[in-house]
Amino acid sequence: MVDIKMPMPVEFALNRLYSNGYESYIVGGCVRDSIIGIQPHDWDICTSALPEQVQEIFKDLKVIPTGLQHGTVTVVFEDGDCKQCLEITTYRIDGEYKDNRHPENVKFVSDLSLDLMRRDFTINAMAYNDKEGIIDMFGGVEDIEMGCLRCVGNPDDRFQEDALRIMRAIRFAIRYDLQIDDEVIKSIQKNKILLKNVSVERICAELTKILESNIGNDGSKKNRIKLIGYLIDFLQVVLDYKIDFDEQEVYNRLAFVESNVPLKLAILFDTTNIMNILKDLRFSNDVVFAAHAIREYGHKILDDKDKWSSKSSIAAAVNNLHIGDREYNVEDDSSLRYYARRSLKNIHSCSFESIISFAKAYVNDEYMFVALNILQKQMQFCKENDVYCLQYLAVNGNDIMQAGFEGKDIGDILNKLLDMVMREDVRNNREELLAVVSKFR
Repeated sequence: MVDIKMPMPVEFALNRLYSNGYESYIVGGCVRDSIIGIQPHDWDICTSALPEQVQEIFKDLKVIPTGLQHGTVTVVFEDGDCKQCLEITTYRIDGEYKDNRHPENVKFVSDLSLDLMRRDFTINAMAYNDKEGIIDMFGGVEDIEMGCLRCVGNPDDRFQEDALRIMRAIRFAIRYDLQIDDEVIKSIQKNKILLKNVSVERICAELTKILESNIGNDGSKKNRIKLIGYLIDFLQVVLDYKIDFDEQEVYNRLAFVESNVPLKLAILFDTTNIMNILKDLRFSNDVVFAAHAIREYGHKILDDKDKWSSKSSIAAAVNNLHIGDREYNVEDDSSLRYYARRSLKNIHSCSFESIISFAKAYVNDEYMFVALNILQKQMQFCKENDVYCLQYLAVNGNDIMQAGFEGKDIGDILNKLLDMVMREDVRNNREELLAVVSKFR
């Protein structure tokens, strides 16, 4: 028997419902994660008590009627600095789904089995309390042990009720390294067109959760390659857009980089009009522009490799791969520093670390990989110690105006000075820069 350690407010809520004569269990994701050995983020409770009865039972606490029509009440537990919000939902069965997303109505019931029967996957259809242990009517524990993702009941029914479950299947399979059951895959392929009926915002949220997962963990590579292929196939349905991709290459790159959503989006949609695609998926402007910049500058660095990867100091370091790049001194190569400064100037607010990660994901040459590591160190050194944009220049527009220049000439002169400083033709010193300005007249 699995013993799940619950937070004190959760135990308190279950015990109070039970002491008032009602059944109560934790349910869904928190049970699943506890069995797998992952600390749950949320603790959902289901109960035989009706919403108004839950409100009465917890009337001494703050109670928020968050979803009374669906039987959900949020109870807020506060103890000093500790605050926990618990969603407590009455057992229910769903009415007819007419939009492949939401039930027309719900009916409250007193039988836990009916409530569990409406859920999507067996691993999410388990309940638990300390008195009875795990309630597992559909083989969720066995599926976790076997590494299998199955639907509760008929897969066609589950996906036609809520087509977002198709995206959720990919998320759970990647997150928990599960093989999707053959019958579930057949049903997904049959019903994937229903994703068009799901709001783009919900698709975006699921895609974000998928990309936040550790795609390249110790699970089956073959399975994960297939899952990435399914994911891109589903996105083509949602977007009505043909995406040119090789699922193994996309997987290898996604698995290589860190869990950074804009970086992974840059890889996933590398062959598309990425800004339009991400806007269509309703990603925020910050994410759209970050992903676009990562892709653009990542490819530019690769295209510019002859400008920075053939430096004698890099070549010396790379030719001695047995020492790696540990003995490379980033302060010795002024030409590489200049390239790094120019790159930092153009990158603006985007993370250069993400851009380098993107570039590394596209190389399979040991020389280039070490060279990119050295470029990354050089960029870090320049970012911390050097001048690479106008705001760090020792003179500003007012100084140029006082020297007798106006209009467009001011910006041109500032940029010339910045380039001279980046090339190390002149120090970033106010007096020295003004002396240079005087020669422009």
